Amino acid sequence: MDTNSWSFGEGYCKIKTARQKKRLQKKDFEKQVLQLYRRREDLATKQYNLPLVPLDEPYQKGWKRSFVLRDDVARSRHAPFFRALLDKINTVMYHHDKHFKISTKKKRKRILVDTPQELRAFLTYEWNSTRNKLTEAERRLFYPREFVNRKGQPAGIRYVFAEAWRYRLQVKPHMITHRKMVDEVLEQEIQQLDNYIESHHLNPKMNKLVDGSCYTSWRHRDYNLKYRLELFKQPVHRIMDLCITADNEEDEQF
Repeated sequence: MDTNSWSFGEGYCKIKTARQKKRLQKKDFEKQVLQLYRRREDLATKQYNLPLVPLDEPYQKGWKRSFVLRDDVARSRHAPFFRALLDKINTVMYHHDKHFKISTKKKRKRILVDTPQELRAFLTYEWNSTRNKLTEAERRLFYPREFVNRKGQPAGIRYVFAEAWRYRLQVKPHMITHRKMVDEVLEQEIQQLDNYIESHHLNPKMNKLVDGSCYTSWRHRDYNLKYRLELFKQPVHRIMDLCITADNEEDEQF
């Protein structure tokens, strides 16, 4: 019998319709899928936070190259300033070859050329961010330079260090001295959870609930999850009141 066509008089308790029951079943299924997602994220975080344990016999794995102060700059009175700046803009490159050569084609021939390596440059949003730890004195040594994409079109502005000659590249062996601790119980639990998700084909549904689409890029994770939105299922007048309150707070600040 279709419960949608039932009529109820006074003193009767209304039974849920077939549509309501189906909606509740779907909602309960989505909550269970999200619980599996949060459980998997929690286990992954625990695995990531496992401490490092020292190796009995360290071994070398390739080479690493980074910037250091030039000898004349290290002997100058400005050495502490440029050493502190280097900690913020230094870059490290790893390679299996000590000479850091890469193969490229030139005039139909394969040749070996040096792998380019530069100091860190800041994009515009990084330069203006409050997380940028550069001091005012350090900022004066940077200048804006336009960079292009692969097609040769202007792609934006980067702030580049103007006195890169103060540093030189240094190649050192890349020694492995520690390894990640292995928790067999934790790995077994992760494997069991992954097997359950794979066997029940829950990954597409999980991605849709978390990302808003089954094939959403990782850059947009957690933005479209409806169960995490603060204003989800809020009445319109409530949303408008919150927007007006936020605008008033911004006006008071300025």
